[in-house]
Amino acid sequence: MFLLPSSKIFYIRWSDIDINYLVKFVVKINLWRFLEMNNKITYHKVGDYHLPNLYLTKDEYEKDYQIGKYGHLRLEHLKTHKKAKYTIMFMDNTLRKHIVDTDKQAKERFEILMKQMLEKNLVDENLKNTDTIK
Repeated sequence: MFLLPSSKIFYIRWSDIDINYLVKFVVKINLWRFLEMNNKITYHKVGDYHLPNLYLTKDEYEKDYQIGKYGHLRLEHLKTHKKAKYTIMFMDNTLRKHIVDTDKQAKERFEILMKQMLEKNLVDENLKNTDTIK
């Protein structure tokens, strides 16, 4: 027994059905239900397929911020090693926010480490002039 989108019930004999036809039928029914439940994305039909209308909006998250070394390193890491996460963030329009936040955090951490290293290893002007290796 199957339930069609029009909510009509019909009976069939299993011996009369081709399994490939049955699989295609169930897939189309499930696709139809998915499309009906998901109202956020609009679709257009190409042949037998419903393709989503995806358009990227201009990302306004800190558009004046220049992404530095660590942001670019994170972006390359996502592209090469975390392709799924990169694609999801790109389509959700959260990639720039993530890259900018990562770059800022890395720069802050770098500044903290540099201050700690300078406090631990004191360098004065006399040492710079006399022994440049240290």
